[in-house]
Amino acid sequence: MLKSHGEWLEQNELWMTKHREAVARHDLMMAEIEDKLNGLIGVVDDLVRNRKSE
Repeated sequence: MLKSHGEWLEQNELWMTKHREAVARHDLMMAEIEDKLNGLIGVVDDLVRNRKSE
């Protein structure tokens, strides 16, 4: 029973490590998306302002 529990703990730790790595990749991707979205919003905002001033 202890051996089985130990194996379960090892598998759980492996899963947790993979999960933390996936969360870190997700956070990085979301930060990149946020930067690109903010850039796009700025471009569209400039276009709208330029059209209003014409």
